Amino acid sequence: MSMDDELESAFDEGRRHPEDMPFVLNDAVELQDGPDAGLRGSVVSVFLDEGGLCYTVELSTGREIRVAPAELRLLDP
Repeated sequence: MSMDDELESAFDEGRRHPEDMPFVLNDAVELQDGPDAGLRGSVVSVFLDEGGLCYTVELSTGREIRVAPAELRLLDP
């Protein structure tokens, strides 16, 4: 299994790790930085880019954005 497959599998199965993968599929989050700070959404995918781990978040407005984990805060379930 490749690293990308392992990452996606852990993400889909909800295997959260505070340092390596702090968010998993369907987590409710709030943006902490940038022009969208304060908006809320749901984590819909994870991927690796040259800067490391990133997430795609579907905002409450319906727009999807890509963000680094440091820009997100997990909302209480």
